[in-house]
Amino acid sequence: MQDGRKRDEDSPPLQVQGVQVWGLQRRLVFAGTPGESYRLYYSSAEARRPSYDIERVFPYLATDALPLAGLGSEALNPSFVERKQPLSERLPWLLPTAVAVAAIFVALLLLAVVRNAKKLLPPPPPQP
Repeated sequence: MQDGRKRDEDSPPLQVQGVQVWGLQRRLVFAGTPGESYRLYYSSAEARRPSYDIERVFPYLATDALPLAGLGSEALNPSFVERKQPLSERLPWLLPTAVAVAAIFVALLLLAVVRNAKKLLPPPPPQP
């Protein structure tokens, strides 16, 4: 350091005294029976956002005194079967190729019909 000032990456490490984290608290409110166990399935890419009437009245409900439950360990759903994509999405080239082959086949068929029609038709009358 020629002029006595500190440059980038020459600063001393920060003295961190603590960390505060903010985020959204997610709540799941439902009518449950004490002593029963429930399963929570989540993370479906195909699921659409549900729309419930309770969304409009929930802010006015007294939910502070409701019993709390905890989540158990996370596990894979053994009965989940992943849906295969439609064939048109797995093989996007298949439909245009099939249409092109069908078009060529129809063109060749029409060409053969025209050739056979020329053989069967009488020749045109001579021009004077």
